[in-house]
Amino acid sequence: DHYGASYILAIDKTTGAMIKSQGLGIGSVPRLQALTSKILVFYNDNHLTPTIGNLVVRALDVTTPESGFGAATTVLAAANAGTEYDATKADATTAVVVSDRNPNTSYEVVLVTEALGLTAVTKARTSDGPIAVSLAASVTRVQIVRMSGTNVQGDLLNSSTLADVFTGQAVGTVA
Repeated sequence: DHYGASYILAIDKTTGAMIKSQGLGIGSVPRLQALTSKILVFYNDNHLTPTIGNLVVRALDVTTPESGFGAATTVLAAANAGTEYDATKADATTAVVVSDRNPNTSYEVVLVTEALGLTAVTKARTSDGPIAVSLAASVTRVQIVRMSGTNVQGDLLNSSTLADVFTGQAVGTVA
């Protein structure tokens, strides 16, 4: 559930036996993205207290995932990561993640490689509710959809530089 404890575990493909499991914490709301040689595990390390939480990522090797369980996490959005975020695959070796901030006057967009290389930008735009990211592999654009009051707005970004293409495009409203 949204505020329950979350775990990741590795299962042997041949035998079905559990190799390793690890708790991520209460309310961590994990998202997984499978890339060519890594599985990226995104989660908030303190979801219940977002004013001090960090949005983090851990890389698990697809052939020996248990080796990444004890590895240090990489911080994507330090203290004041908001409670809403989304992640998607950008290409075979990169994922893109978007997170609101607290206070909700901006949001963070980060490209994350398998080697945990980061390209991050902060967008000074209200994001005070759910936020989502999408990208078609054949397209050079990242679409962010976010709440701003009762308005649902879209921002279109360049997928390699994260520079703005269009901002604040009306998508809809919520009563």
